Amino acid sequence: MHKQTNNIGLKGFGRLASALLVLPLLVGSGCVQPEEINRVQPNLIKKSDLSGEWYMLDTVVKAPYAGTRGFNGYQGAVDRGVFEVEEDYVYFYRTYEFVQGVEAQGIKGDTDTPLLDDNGDPVTITRTLPDGTTETAERYIYRSAPLARWMIQSHVDVRKSYNPLTGEESNVTVEDAS
Repeated sequence: MHKQTNNIGLKGFGRLASALLVLPLLVGSGCVQPEEINRVQPNLIKKSDLSGEWYMLDTVVKAPYAGTRGFNGYQGAVDRGVFEVEEDYVYFYRTYEFVQGVEAQGIKGDTDTPLLDDNGDPVTITRTLPDGTTETAERYIYRSAPLARWMIQSHVDVRKSYNPLTGEESNVTVEDAS
């Protein structure tokens, strides 16, 4: 004799279980945040990123084939210095005299500015003198002629755009030059 089984209760249970599993997905998808959109130029630099002391190395990246002054890959000396941001240009100044005491007669600012660390305290160095003794001195930003200068295209603030009617912030990051 063939035994019959009742599958109706199991099918109903399966549908109920499926509904209970899909329901949280549908409810949760209503709270999705819009994707962030960034409309800021790719080579934007924060002014604060240029603080502190840096090293600079000049390198020739493109030179004529038969050039006599340099070739691709030619590098100059490594210089240590700081950046100074002005309205139209960024300057790079050396933080030391190339040969101590020699450049005192050259172009120089009225006062040398002490180099400050992140806490605002002067940076000190310990150096050994020719007679073997050591001395501690403050490190200054030596203001001779700048070693490099780059033109600034614009000064901008980076912020989220907003709806001017409601004041609601949007998901778009923009440059504000006003």
